[in-house]
Amino acid sequence: MPVALLVPALQLLNPMPGVVTQDAHAEHPALDIACAVGTPVRAAHDGVASVIRRHTHGNTVVLVGNNGLETSYSHLHSAQGPGTYKRGDLIGHCGNSGAWTTGPHLHFETNRPALLSNLDTSFYSEVAQEQAKPAASLTGTGGSPAALVKQD
Repeated sequence: MPVALLVPALQLLNPMPGVVTQDAHAEHPALDIACAVGTPVRAAHDGVASVIRRHTHGNTVVLVGNNGLETSYSHLHSAQGPGTYKRGDLIGHCGNSGAWTTGPHLHFETNRPALLSNLDTSFYSEVAQEQAKPAASLTGTGGSPAALVKQD
């Protein structure tokens, strides 16, 4: 089966609305999404989760699907705990934990970084999607709640 036919089945749910402050690239196979502490973070796909604490990435949930897809959600304020999750289930709350953070944000990483370029945002209301539009002036790692203010 051609790879192009498999990609829609593997489309990731955007784990939370917000401003992307750092895109994925070769040295950073993840998106950094600015947040207000406590913003709900959702599972991007079905899988089994484990919760770990990393010095660099803080509270982290690692979600592994039965197809080998793996995603991690780092710098969380809190995590729901280990177990089985469905796409869209609450898995934690955005925060500012770990040494590698410059402000509250979600570090959303995957072992298939090409999937980050086409996240499914249909889960969120039109209002949340409007707030998630990136501001052109934001760069670097991390973010802050001020980044979530709608730019005119």
